Amino acid sequence: TIEPHGKATLSDYSGKFTSGDIVTVSGKVGAGKSTLLRSLVATSEMYQGTIRYNQVNICNINRMTFEKEVAFYDTSCHFFSGSLRFNFNLYGIYANDRIFEILKECCPGLALDSSILDEGDAASLNLSAGEKQKLMIAMILEKKPSLIVLDEPTSFMPDHEGLAFLQKLFNGHQHAMFFIATHDQRIKKLSTASIQICPEPVHKKIFINTPGLVHNC
Repeated sequence: TIEPHGKATLSDYSGKFTSGDIVTVSGKVGAGKSTLLRSLVATSEMYQGTIRYNQVNICNINRMTFEKEVAFYDTSCHFFSGSLRFNFNLYGIYANDRIFEILKECCPGLALDSSILDEGDAASLNLSAGEKQKLMIAMILEKKPSLIVLDEPTSFMPDHEGLAFLQKLFNGHQHAMFFIATHDQRIKKLSTASIQICPEPVHKKIFINTPGLVHNC
């Protein structure tokens, strides 16, 4: 049960997932999709119950193991200040051949030469928001995690492009488990399971101060 701000967004939910599963999380804007995804990758006071990986409570998993096996992306992820090579290196990607391979896949219109890796800041590169999004996700997934949690991973891409990008991710990480928050119904059709976030209705009481309507008895 997830109750941010005292309001349940997911109540008494129980599920079991395994390698190869693609789980989509859907719901209206502000329903709590992001809150659910963050609960899967970090302990939080917002939920009641237990999350287990291979029968081990999330609270008892070694941090280094967690960082190796779990990848998380949301739209707040950005390049670190520094060169493009520096950003690739932070994710354990050092070989030029592999760096250029990823760049060709994510940014086909980018003119590639060795200077682009070391000159200037990565955030200032002449890339579209969608290309930066693809590049960031590709860097995060290079470690081949077993759990991939993506919050609106195609929000900056055209619909057809985003769908093709995710399909390529699924094919390249067939042994991983995906949790994806999305509004795209076509992506939902590719999933093996789905979680619908339907927050409980909020009943508000309205008090109007109208002294003229109060009569003394």
